[in-house]
Formats: sequence, C-alpha cells, structure tokens
Amino acid sequence: MNNIQDKYKKNNLCIVNFDPLEAVIQYYMIELFTKKKYIDTTPSIIYNIFDSYNKYEDTKIKNLLEESKNIKDIIDNLFNHILNEFTNIEWNIEHIITFDRGTDYYNIYKRNIPIIGYDQNHVHHIVFKTDLNSLNFLDTMIEILLDRFLIYNAKGNDRIINNKIKYNDKKIITYILVLKKNNYEILQWDWDKKLDIEIRCEVKTAMVKYFSSYNKEIYHYFNFIKNKKDDKDIFVWKVWNNQAGRIICDTPYKYMYLEFGNNIDYTKNTKYIHDFFYNLDILYKKGLKDEVKCITNDIDIFCEELDKTIEQTCNDFFNINDNKNDEVEDEIF
Repeated sequence: MNNIQDKYKKNNLCIVNFDPLEAVIQYYMIELFTKKKYIDTTPSIIYNIFDSYNKYEDTKIKNLLEESKNIKDIIDNLFNHILNEFTNIEWNIEHIITFDRGTDYYNIYKRNIPIIGYDQNHVHHIVFKTDLNSLNFLDTMIEILLDRFLIYNAKGNDRIINNKIKYNDKKIITYILVLKKNNYEILQWDWDKKLDIEIRCEVKTAMVKYFSSYNKEIYHYFNFIKNKKDDKDIFVWKVWNNQAGRIICDTPYKYMYLEFGNNIDYTKNTKYIHDFFYNLDILYKKGLKDEVKCITNDIDIFCEELDKTIEQTCNDFFNINDNKNDEVEDEIF
C-alpha cells in the first residue's frame, strides 16, 4: 500500500501502468476509504488472491488477473477516445446517485457506480459488461435506460458542486465496455430524455406492483395485532412503547401507524402504511366505524384500498399528475 501511495504521489497517472495485483490493492484502498467498516472486501480475500496468483501457475484467479491486462487495453482505447474529443472532464469513482424525488416516502438510488464523468455540457456514463449478446441485450438496454433516467434526475445536496449541478440537463453519452469482445459501444441517445414522464409511469407501475405484493401480509399482521391479547387479557395494541415513553393506543389503527411511523426499522419505504392506517384511525374517530370495519374485515377490500394509497404516494414521489398519468397510460396501451 505504501509503495502504491508513493507512486501515486510522484505521478497520479501512474495507476494506468499498475500490474493486476497493484490494481487490486488500489481498489481495496479506495474501498477502505469510501466504505470504511461497510467494506465488502476482507483482508482474507486479498490474501487468497495474492496466494493463488503467486503460488500456482494456472488458477481461475490468476487467469482472471491476466485477462485484466486485455481489459486495461480496452479501457485505454476508450479513454483515449474520450479525452481526444472532450476536455476538462471531472471523474467520480464508486459514486452514488439518488433520484430527485417529490416526497420522502420512497427512495431510489444506485450506489458503487464504478466511474462516471462530466464536463460543462456532457455526462460520460461508463458501463462494464462481461458480454453483450442476444441473451442479455434487452436487459442491458433496460439497465442503461434506467441508469440514464436516474442521471437525468439526480438529486443535489448542500454542496456547491453536487450531483444535480454535475449531471442534470446535460447530454449523456453512454460507453459500454464489452470485456469478452475486447471492444466498446457508444450510445448517444436523446429520445429517452423526451420520455421522462413515460419512464416515470413505467417505474411507478413496477413499484406499485412490488409493494402491493405485501398487502395480504399487512392485512394478516394487522388482524393478528387487532385480536392478540397478553397474559392479563389486554389487547396488545392498547400498550405502545417508544423512545419518548409509554403511549396508550385507543385503536389498533393508531398502533399500526405509530409502529410504521416511529420504528426506525420500518420507516424505509413503509410510510405509505403509516398513512393508510392513520387515515383509517381518523375515519374511525369521526364516527365512520362501520366503513372502517368493512375495509379491515375483508381482505379484498383492504388490499384494494391499500393499493390506492400506494398509487397516490407513488404519484407524489414521481411528481406525476393523475390526469397526465391517465393520458400516458392510454397512449401506451
């Protein structure tokens, strides 16, 4: 590690000349710095790589590292192409991009992006693929489309130069490095930026389908809570403990929205559950008890009403107007 640091201090471009093992250590050092205690690579993994590489003539690890020399040639060719055509490019490695959402009900992000660059007018989006063939072509294009959608809608922060400044409203050039073929493909799409609303609607549809798949589990959990008693024959929802102290719940609906609203283990992507039961609690206390019981006693009605909450919170998350959404879906179908 010290040798690599010394080389880099003398010439920060020397990393292009690192041998496979030096490149492994360089990557490990970057992981240590960026991920700290959450690092994926362990010292034992590094030891096994060095041991296999140095002791044995023919191993999968050694062959892979030797193959990395060919990969380096492809990357050299690609970056020579980029740097000959563009200037003043800034690069981010092991980067994270978060979607600039309308609400905090959900979160969409992509972490550990290997390398992405930007200049005044362009974003240089680099994708590494082992192979590109008829079997994985469609999946690869969808992955790239969603990556580009995220880049177009990158969320900023309080830094002067943040992701929103770096990437939004710039032309994205995607470079696909196909390692098995020792070449790269360049995609200069512009049509996907014009379909921002349509892509939002498609992603929203997938999210609604995903979260709806848990509706029955939520229904059964609620009924378990609603009917369960403790040893003293007291309904469990009548006693709730949180960090602030002891709160007595007067309805099982309040228990549910407190649980999914206050418990840190549940707050990731579950705020829609909080809203659903909060609204049921309000209706119940306004005297609409029969309407609330009709919803919570019938699994089909329960799931249908929860679907509506998911749909609305996803619309708010993606800043989708209901009327515009209907128009888009009519065009698609």
